Amino acid sequence: MKKSLQNVYSPCDGFVKNVLVTPSAYVYEWETLFVIETNEKKKLKSL
Repeated sequence: MKKSLQNVYSPCDGFVKNVLVTPSAYVYEWETLFVIETNEKKKLKSL
C-alpha cells in the first residue's frame, strides 16, 4: 500500500483513474491533478 503524502478533497464522487502530476512536481492551483471516473462511468478532470 502506498503512503498518503497529502489529502485532496474534491466534490466529485468516484475513483481516481489517473494522476496527472509527479510526486516531486510543483503544482499550480489551476492545473488538472486527476482524472476521476464517476459511478456512472463518466470521466471528469479534477483540479
